[in-house]
Amino acid sequence: MVTIYSYLKYLVILFILWVFPHCLVLPILNSVICRGIKRGNPLTTEDESLSQSGIKCLSSWIQHGVGVGLEETIHLVEPLLAVSRNSSLSETALEAVAVVVNHPEAHRYPSLLMSILAQLLSLQDRIVCLV
Repeated sequence: MVTIYSYLKYLVILFILWVFPHCLVLPILNSVICRGIKRGNPLTTEDESLSQSGIKCLSSWIQHGVGVGLEETIHLVEPLLAVSRNSSLSETALEAVAVVVNHPEAHRYPSLLMSILAQLLSLQDRIVCLV
């Protein structure tokens, strides 16, 4: 059973991640985002909500350049693409990927951009549904 305490605990973690965006908290953010990846069991609404909040937090950091550079967050693209397979999180996750791809420093990572493009092509059915 989900308690208010566990939900508040994750909200506090997300707040800390937003206020103190240092490379020490990126693994925690990765963990929060990965809660939205479907594994053997169905996802709870809490997992989806936390994952969505984590994705929005990451997207804002990258978009506004708040203390975290692209090179520090580039490893979170894989989890974002995995989360985008979840229909309720796909729009938020793909928007975050778009923020990464459109970042002014993205041109410094051509092999990563090509990898992202290849993975996006496999998600073509999700992307078409969102358009």
